[in-house]
Amino acid sequence: MYWTAICSHSEKSYHCNMTTSILKTSSVEEIPHLVFYDDKCPLCLTEINHYRKLEKCYPIEWIGIYQDHETIAEFGFDQQQLLQRLHVVRGDGVVVTGASAFATIWSSVKRYRIIGNMVYKFKLIPALNFIYDYFAKWRYQRRTCQV
Repeated sequence: MYWTAICSHSEKSYHCNMTTSILKTSSVEEIPHLVFYDDKCPLCLTEINHYRKLEKCYPIEWIGIYQDHETIAEFGFDQQQLLQRLHVVRGDGVVVTGASAFATIWSSVKRYRIIGNMVYKFKLIPALNFIYDYFAKWRYQRRTCQV
């Protein structure tokens, strides 16, 4: 089975034409969320390593953007795009970024599942994205000065 990802930005979904054969399976439950993170950022590494240690209720594959160029290319991303915002390709093929990406991670980790579900239930993504966008822009500008 070939996988087609759908991008989701600002609560609107559109087709990205990103097709990959990397994920071949017969059941969506078997397909992990793919989390693309900045593996050279100390803050990002600390947070991702924290999530890695916790028990999952949904599988997650952690993809460092400086280490796994092949997967990044197969999904049609580029490194600069991934540096600007956290990206998650959910198990169902939907690409989410920013606060939605964090809510997806939280919903997949037992300790944070309630928080992740509350974010969706109370429709907090727009407010959290407002905060995330400010932080992500600051981090990206600061990060690109160091790279």
